[in-house]
Amino acid sequence: MPNGARPQAIAIDPKDNYAYIADQNRPNIYVLDINPNSATYHTVVQTINVTSPLGLSQLAISSDGRRLFATGSDNNEQTPNRNLYAVNIDPRDKPSAQGSNERKWHQQIGVIPTASETEGIAATSDPKKMVFTNGFASVLTIDSNGDQIKLQDDGKGFGVLEIESDDPLNFRAKVDYAPLSLGVATDYFDVNEAVAVTVTQDGKYAFVAGRNSRAKINTREGGNIGIIANPLGPNPQLVAATRPIPGSLTNNLALSSDGKYLIASYPTFGLGGSSYVFDVEQMIKAIENPGNYKLDARDRGVDTWGFQASNQRNATTADLVRVPIDDINPLVSIAADYEIIEGNWINNFGFGIPDGTKRAPIGIGGNPKGLAIASVKNWLELEGPIGTSESGTNPLTPTFRWDFKGDGEECGLPGLTPDKDIHEVNLYVSVFPEGKGLLPDDRWAGLNSQDDKDYNPNRILTAKWNKNTGNWTWNGGSKPGNFEAFTLPPNLMLTAGQKYNWAVEALGENGKQLGKGQLVTGEFKTLLPKVKNSDTFSSVTVLTRGIEPGKPEDSQLIDNQVNAVAKHIYQEGGAVQKYNSATGKWQSVAPEGNDWVFNNAVRSPQYGKPLVLLANWMEGIQPHKLYNSGFAEAAADVLFASMVQLDLEKGGSIGKEGKLYDTTGKLIRNQGAVFNSPLHFVGFGQGAVVNSEIVQRLGTFLPDAGGTSRANRDFQMTTIDPYDYDDNSFEGTYLHLC
Repeated sequence: MPNGARPQAIAIDPKDNYAYIADQNRPNIYVLDINPNSATYHTVVQTINVTSPLGLSQLAISSDGRRLFATGSDNNEQTPNRNLYAVNIDPRDKPSAQGSNERKWHQQIGVIPTASETEGIAATSDPKKMVFTNGFASVLTIDSNGDQIKLQDDGKGFGVLEIESDDPLNFRAKVDYAPLSLGVATDYFDVNEAVAVTVTQDGKYAFVAGRNSRAKINTREGGNIGIIANPLGPNPQLVAATRPIPGSLTNNLALSSDGKYLIASYPTFGLGGSSYVFDVEQMIKAIENPGNYKLDARDRGVDTWGFQASNQRNATTADLVRVPIDDINPLVSIAADYEIIEGNWINNFGFGIPDGTKRAPIGIGGNPKGLAIASVKNWLELEGPIGTSESGTNPLTPTFRWDFKGDGEECGLPGLTPDKDIHEVNLYVSVFPEGKGLLPDDRWAGLNSQDDKDYNPNRILTAKWNKNTGNWTWNGGSKPGNFEAFTLPPNLMLTAGQKYNWAVEALGENGKQLGKGQLVTGEFKTLLPKVKNSDTFSSVTVLTRGIEPGKPEDSQLIDNQVNAVAKHIYQEGGAVQKYNSATGKWQSVAPEGNDWVFNNAVRSPQYGKPLVLLANWMEGIQPHKLYNSGFAEAAADVLFASMVQLDLEKGGSIGKEGKLYDTTGKLIRNQGAVFNSPLHFVGFGQGAVVNSEIVQRLGTFLPDAGGTSRANRDFQMTTIDPYDYDDNSFEGTYLHLC
């Protein structure tokens, strides 16, 4: 942080690229780079200035991730903050060139006037709406004894900000309010000095933390949490509240990721800090059906102890505005059982934790303030590719399936109706995991990225489902489909024996976030194909590399990668043979460090297991001669001939029934174990060109290679950074090397 900074609040952007940090004393928001693959990782890359008269208090990001909102600091009552500040953080508006920022990215784009001392702010599931609190200044008055006292005036304590135009060049928003008063204005049971707010995912209820720092001593006044019904509708209303805790200074709250629990911070005077946990479902039950609960005489202000049947009656809706909801329904308390345990309940009482309770607040000590929810319930659950190598008719073009869990389902997202609320689904498939290329926002070591490009656009699949069309679209294809399933098209067939990563992301209308856990990743592996015949290999992999111009370490890097592939297959029980230019044949090798050594005593090829052929075509040739397109052709001729010879040694033959040629005059070639097996050619650089030439010869002379017939063959070729050279002689550039 800059010298003298006093961090007050943090908000993390949905892409996990930046942390936005509010300064309590200065009108600044510090932009911290949190992308571990960025060149500016863990440094403040920018300071956003806003027009607050002092510093800032709380931050929140709209549910679509495009706007950051800040409230002003409340540390000076003589200069109360009466504004909300809007900042553009939309990654689509990030300037592509230095010095050009026409869309005001990372700049203040709006100031929204509020009633008074705005502090709490939170996003809602509607990206066009934010909720905030006004902790109003106290009003001086005189009580019946002639003493000067302060009353809270929270007539506009809860606010809703609605964005009318989110254009950063013409940002407009309006605000509406709801009072935070229960019962009569002078009773103890209000939600005073609101400082924090949150909203359920379905938007039906909001929860507001009231600090009530000016509560009178030796009274039942104190910090608590108010419950607002229909907070985003035309008539928000405070309908109930939890038990006020004297001296608690309730200051923050958060909903668990599944929406079932409300957690709040209570830095109570004389007791140390505590976290209180409430059951949201039990709160709602008491609000919607209060008659299901008994109200004791003491809750009605009668000086009596004991829950005698004669003193009880059913609660009513009217009781909600004068009796704490956790007194009406004790099951509201998960870890919040702190109440009057002695005295006469009216004017001479003592608060404490009841003996034997299992619902005591969580004592954490200190002065707790900020809260954040880290746990995630997977309302989006991956069911896995259906049709892997173990089952299914198309194991290498599987159907990916997942399940969206809506309201009412186990681990479901509260308020979610998948058919109605899900407008976009993104499916990604890659050999790379999350953070290394699976997702468009991934950044990895050595990338040194500072923009919003997709650095792995050629992942195996990037497909999008759109509710408006009902279609899946991807590079080169489109088809109608279900938003919970996608079948890989034949042209994107996977490789047997390979581990893959996949991810599914679900979004609402206009890219709205639907809740935590809206993007889930998984992995799976395709098994090696079962050997169809007892006289073939499970696979034959040909690895061919080319000459690397430049530094010797570049060539060494390619060698290490090629060897790593071969060693992996070797360790899985396969055999490795390397082309020996001295004999023109393939010879078994064993790993030794980062290389292979010829050794006829090592593992020899076995039917039913993998075979790797290392096409060592450059050995013994002066490097400068390899910079020539003719050598790719010549190398292919030599390697093809040697592979034919190897196939003849593994059961291949020439001629049939005493004839060498068929009726068209072509030589009769009978494939052996090498060409009857699944074939996979992998070429690096110039080696990809050599492989392509070998494959052309195979297609011409052995059209059934890769299987026993064209109907069952498995023939694949992978090219990595393919290139060739155009020189047609040894003269010119490389002559001085001779």
